[in-house]
Amino acid sequence: MWPVGEHTSAQIVSNWYNVLMIYVLTGTNLYEIRLRQAEIIKSLKSQTKQPNIDKLTLSELSVLLLGENLFSETVTIILNGLSERKDIYESVINLIIKNKDKTDIILIENSLDKRTIIYKNLAKNAKIENYKEYTERDSSFLEKWILNYAKEKNITVPVKAVRLLINWVGPNQEQLAHAVNRLALMNDFTEEGIKTYIPKTPSSFAFDLLATAINKDSTKLNEMLVDLKQTQEPHMLFGLLASQLIQATTLTVATVNENVAKDLGASPYAISNLKRAINITPKQAKQAITILYEADSSMKRLGIDPWQAIEIALKKLTQL
Repeated sequence: MWPVGEHTSAQIVSNWYNVLMIYVLTGTNLYEIRLRQAEIIKSLKSQTKQPNIDKLTLSELSVLLLGENLFSETVTIILNGLSERKDIYESVINLIIKNKDKTDIILIENSLDKRTIIYKNLAKNAKIENYKEYTERDSSFLEKWILNYAKEKNITVPVKAVRLLINWVGPNQEQLAHAVNRLALMNDFTEEGIKTYIPKTPSSFAFDLLATAINKDSTKLNEMLVDLKQTQEPHMLFGLLASQLIQATTLTVATVNENVAKDLGASPYAISNLKRAINITPKQAKQAITILYEADSSMKRLGIDPWQAIEIALKKLTQL
């Protein structure tokens, strides 16, 4: 099993096995949180109870904490998103801490405010584990993770295809795992298979739009815009266009020895593709940034339709 969060699974299970615990799993990496939850339950060898947070009451939780151990086998209680119930959140946490020797508890939260008394009390009485989403900076780790994940499923994967997959899907583990499973089902883990069977991320669409505009292919650009208007959110797409342009601009002024990928927090594979597909001079880069700035201003200050602003900006880019 791979490293998760700030601890390895083996270390955590070894340290806390067979000890009644409050486990707090926080962060936005839902894939690793789900794996960690399964590991905890497996190590505890217990049944699970997951009450409806929307309807949870203090009396119901008291029954779960005290009654289950009296009349049934060991039970692990899972509370997902408890902090959303602000009316009972602090009281429930206090009740859990007070009865922490009664049963195991797994709390799952997107985030916790470390400044609060609740967090400080949990830090003293619980095992808090944080699972952050990976970014393009972690592309090397994600390559190894995909190769291991595929190996467990007896799938041979070309490294080049893995790099394309990360660039195509993004660094989200949930989406990457789904993509690997789909490619395995189609028995086509190749670069062509990825392009055929795996949906692109918005960042990939932004890359293609920018490259098409810079390379002055107006016909293809119009076709892409017609399709994207049906599936993409324009404000997010515009933000991604700006991000891609900033990376391309950085490449125009960077020296050969500078580690652009590291400085930008992008994968070397993505930067290599960007450099190959979008070849502009420093002067053109400055003009392109001005064009996107004007488009952004037209949306925010003049209320111009975002798709219209994007279309105008991209057509101006074809004229650089």
